[in-house]
Amino acid sequence: MPKIKYFVDEGNYTSKSDAYSFGVVLLEILSGRRIVDKNRPLRQHNLVEWAKPCLSNKRKILRVLDNRLEGQYQIEDAYELAILSLRCLSIEAKLRPNMDEVVTNLEQLQVHHVNGSNQNRLRRRSADDVTHVRTVTVNPQRSASVFCT
Repeated sequence: MPKIKYFVDEGNYTSKSDAYSFGVVLLEILSGRRIVDKNRPLRQHNLVEWAKPCLSNKRKILRVLDNRLEGQYQIEDAYELAILSLRCLSIEAKLRPNMDEVVTNLEQLQVHHVNGSNQNRLRRRSADDVTHVRTVTVNPQRSASVFCT
């Protein structure tokens, strides 16, 4: 069974590894998936590897977002959360936000959401509606590719 490598500061737990862990939890919430799911297709077993290529694009994050949210969000807010998750999941610890910055970003999103009063809700397409599959190489030294479906 292959081991899944997580990029958490080589065994040293710091506030930056807390940010990485929070990015994983945020991604689980956004997607409604577990971090490791062996019931998914092989290239979708690891949530972080599968979702990361999708998080920086407003259209592609729709492929990641949980269908059960049923459009109960504004696309701008979902995109901001995806970008925050992506920043937390940076391989380089120095590029991750500290947890104070994470909290500030979440508070700003909450204020934006309250002030926006849920206008312009977006109905998300289901994963079954997506017919185009793109292959993205995550690490050029690895032969495996990650599909963002």
